[in-house]
Amino acid sequence: MDPKEMGFDRAKIDYLAASTKQLPPAPTGKFTRDVVITLDGKRTFGKITFKSVKFSEGTIVQNGKEMSLENVAYIIFAHPKVKPTPRQKP
Repeated sequence: MDPKEMGFDRAKIDYLAASTKQLPPAPTGKFTRDVVITLDGKRTFGKITFKSVKFSEGTIVQNGKEMSLENVAYIIFAHPKVKPTPRQKP
């Protein structure tokens, strides 16, 4: 993670496959909260921040708990429902 490099808008990313090991089925659908899916299929929900990541190794933080990417299969970013903007009256 180089802070000088341009990032990506989370809303444009469906999920990240965080491992090259045998993975459970890929996630489908949209989620209103960030999700971590571990290699054993367990899901945890809550905002995800990246503490240190390089290639497929590193540490993420979710709900105040640090997790190694070693056991993470997928990271899914939330796609909250977009509220329609009110139309202006002429």
